[in-house]
Amino acid sequence: LCYNNVMEISLDTYIVSDTHWLHKNIIKYCNRPMHHDRLMEKNWHEIVGPQDEVLHLGDLMVWFNQVLINEASEIASRLPGKKYLIRGNHDKLKTAQLAKIGFTEVPEFIQTFGQTRILFSHYPDTERIGTWDLNVHGHIHNNDHHSDLDTRSHKYINVSIEMMDYKPVKLRDIIV
Repeated sequence: LCYNNVMEISLDTYIVSDTHWLHKNIIKYCNRPMHHDRLMEKNWHEIVGPQDEVLHLGDLMVWFNQVLINEASEIASRLPGKKYLIRGNHDKLKTAQLAKIGFTEVPEFIQTFGQTRILFSHYPDTERIGTWDLNVHGHIHNNDHHSDLDTRSHKYINVSIEMMDYKPVKLRDIIV
């Protein structure tokens, strides 16, 4: 749920990141299957119901071609669920445009579950270590270009869609 742009989610909230709908080069950059857009849409429809909450951690769709943006917006608007978006580096739609396709923009946030403070962000966080115990993030896809993350003393969970079998996953299933 979102109150005054402060997000509060449950362990049953679905988490996903870096769908990059209709971005063709992502196939080669991240070794995605050619049919990744259809696969992601099919999986989303099979898993997420109209009343389920989905927190997307950024990079929703292609950003550099208006025709493709319009097509990707149609896909995004068909996806079920109460959808929230933390902006990623490729999210160029205005807040009102996001709302038109069913997404509520929210800032990154920390929420506590039990004794664990979880930071939800697009980028893996290296600046505010100590303010969180677990960082659920996207951005790095299935690439190892962030090997500088100190995973020995800080816990990161990368939920880029390639790492999640091209489907949204419940928070409870990734923080165990």
